[in-house]
Amino acid sequence: MKRLHISSKTLLQYKNDQIKQFEKLVKVARKQATEKSIHKIRVTARRLTPVLKNKKLRKMARVLGKERDLDVAINNANHYQLATRILRQAKKAAHKNTGAKLKKIDIKIPAHSSNARMLIDFKRMMRKQNLKLKQFSQAKPSQIDLHRLRIVFKKVRYGLEAIGIIQPQLQNMQDLLGHIHDLEVLQELLGEDQAVLRDKSKAKRQVNRSYRQVIQSTSKCLDQI
Repeated sequence: MKRLHISSKTLLQYKNDQIKQFEKLVKVARKQATEKSIHKIRVTARRLTPVLKNKKLRKMARVLGKERDLDVAINNANHYQLATRILRQAKKAAHKNTGAKLKKIDIKIPAHSSNARMLIDFKRMMRKQNLKLKQFSQAKPSQIDLHRLRIVFKKVRYGLEAIGIIQPQLQNMQDLLGHIHDLEVLQELLGEDQAVLRDKSKAKRQVNRSYRQVIQSTSKCLDQI
């Protein structure tokens, strides 16, 4: 099988570009953190994870994720005409926490002993995710943990993007799984609603129809790493 040529130089350039973007976004958000700016910081932090081992960064992404979940929950609650008072109160507290974290965050280019080490770590991580995908492809739909599948797809997507590979099918599946996650968060915060349950079930059926195909095409690409 033909192997993809992945250079440590490519990964280093990608990492440095994302760090610059992250620092720029944090600087802006420290002055005025908006839903849009927080989302951009969170996405950039996720894009860094395939090439940057940093506990502070992962912790920051989790903090931003909590506020992002509340922003989406408020939008979804409005869509389903549900009460938002509790959500807005939680959002206010989360926003205050985010602001405090943004002031403290200090991201520095880390600690890889060499560019070659970074490349080895990257390949190991991608192969590990590929093994997980193969396990998912063999499971029955009823046995699939959609939350775990979403996380694996997310890691694979950002890893492939780091080496310049874009897979629309993978992006679409991740978006669909993200939508299911958002509806589940809404249910956890506000309780069950029939319209929400109906839409979540519909999205799950869509996943069940196509997840194996997406896994196969993605895994075929990962086999070359």
